[in-house]
Amino acid sequence: MYKDFKIKPPFFEIGPKAFLYGEKMLELAKVIDKTAIKYDLDVIVTPQYTDIKLLADNTERILVFAQHMDYLTPGRGLGSVLPEAVKAADAALAIDPSYVPAVLHKALALVNLGDMDGADALLESASGDFRSRKMQANICIRKKDFARARDKAASVTDENPEDDEAWSLLGAAYAYLGEREKAAEAFSRAVSLNPREKSYRANLMAVKREKQ
Repeated sequence: MYKDFKIKPPFFEIGPKAFLYGEKMLELAKVIDKTAIKYDLDVIVTPQYTDIKLLADNTERILVFAQHMDYLTPGRGLGSVLPEAVKAADAALAIDPSYVPAVLHKALALVNLGDMDGADALLESASGDFRSRKMQANICIRKKDFARARDKAASVTDENPEDDEAWSLLGAAYAYLGEREKAAEAFSRAVSLNPREKSYRANLMAVKREKQ
């Protein structure tokens, strides 16, 4: 957090919503940037998530902000990305192929378009980051590749044992594989880490009932 960060009035905000993305958004941002420099103005620009790095890396004066932020603790929570922004994400990846946020947003957009295999393959290119593996675990469960989902989720819990969502994914994978004891252990860990998440407790109770 930038403690001394201040926006100087008068300032302006330009929000393209879902009308502009990719190169067209960058063209507009550059025009805004030149105007902000010329008149020494603070201008907030809120592009599609997939365009944030693209604009930030190619402008000097404008303030590039996300359109939205959910009140969430690290772990659970995925938003929706404009499907047309899939191509725009490639611009950020072209600048920095290792930029994980762009990989995650494009993968999510591919999932929303129903391209599970494409999303999985893209995430595999960034599998060194636990966020990519966690999304892969979720995708593998949806593809019914439960053994791979287990392996991906387990790799995340090994790296980040405080990640309640990863433990929940691991529990789901074990449950689908018929390993009820291990599923219960994983769901119990998820509950202990985040007792407010009702789905963890519900899944734990369901697994325990099946064990009886």
